[in-house]
Amino acid sequence: MKLLRLVALWTLVALAAAPEALAESIAREQLSLQLGDWTSVAELAYPAEGTPPFPTVVLIPGSGVADMDHTVVSPFEYGPEGPASLSSIFRDIAQRLVEQGFAVVRYNKRYVTGPNQADFNRFYLLTLDDFLDDARSVVETAKAHPLVDE
Repeated sequence: MKLLRLVALWTLVALAAAPEALAESIAREQLSLQLGDWTSVAELAYPAEGTPPFPTVVLIPGSGVADMDHTVVSPFEYGPEGPASLSSIFRDIAQRLVEQGFAVVRYNKRYVTGPNQADFNRFYLLTLDDFLDDARSVVETAKAHPLVDE
């Protein structure tokens, strides 16, 4: 039982230190993507050390309003910058993939400017074909980047 507590303690220490260690091991490049008539913000994250080109993952959000981090905000908690963030699963997934040697592309969907922020009048007129065209455009942009292994 003592050994189990010791392992649990070291695991907690390692997890607490992981975000700082991860931040130092990740390089980031901001990208602009043309999605239809919209210029979208995107990010390419990749290992800070290693030899490019890197195998690459493009994280494609579903059909709802989603920013590049797929941020979920609280409807009840607010801070100085707006609703409190509950999770940013795409950012978390990207960090873990980069830690494993992958490059990762995340992007704001067409007409999306941040967590639960969008030009809703235009966003809700998009079709599944528009989302597929955007995903293809992101993949093609990623493949053309020198850090990305096709």
